[in-house]
Amino acid sequence: MKGRFVVLEGMDGCGSTTQLAKLGSYLSKKEGIHVFLTKEPTGFEIGTKIKRKLKEDKALGINPFEDKGEEYAFLYTNDRRSHVENVIKPILEKGIHVICDRFKYSTLVYQQVQGMSWEWLMQLHHNLLVPDLVVIIDLPAEEAMKRRIGDQTTPEFFEKLDFQEEVRNHYVALKEKLPTERIVIIDGTEPIESVHQKIKDEFNKI
Repeated sequence: MKGRFVVLEGMDGCGSTTQLAKLGSYLSKKEGIHVFLTKEPTGFEIGTKIKRKLKEDKALGINPFEDKGEEYAFLYTNDRRSHVENVIKPILEKGIHVICDRFKYSTLVYQQVQGMSWEWLMQLHHNLLVPDLVVIIDLPAEEAMKRRIGDQTTPEFFEKLDFQEEVRNHYVALKEKLPTERIVIIDGTEPIESVHQKIKDEFNKI
């Protein structure tokens, strides 16, 4: 039997990385279950290039997502396709579950808020592997920003309240815009353990 492919998504500060670790720990303790945790952008060649370019652009005072939006959209998508073909698919074929922190939905949301069309972004992801389950951890924009400040995370160019509110709206809209995909929205304002329990429940359904 093939493994299940699960994606955790949401705006920065939603807690997807924490929930990735908790879900991985839960599954690894189940007899006969094997799980592989991963994230995007990856640590492979293209993913590393993205991180390096972001750092270089920021040092030069360039807003990469306004000044080089299409270039970054292509980079993220190419990293994703390589990730799927070289890592995710082979692991799933071995019957191992793959849990990924962020996937195409981040690009669909953030690049759309930055002015790129839904149709163009969907074309970039044409024929890409569809997850068995997508969990969007929903959070008010103001709460997400408070968490980022509390974590002392380095501010990004797009960390403005109105921008983050648009990001949240686009995330919530994904469920309706992608009706053939299994997308579940979970309230990220609830305690960590409560969110974890709901994610476990959704995983067990598949």
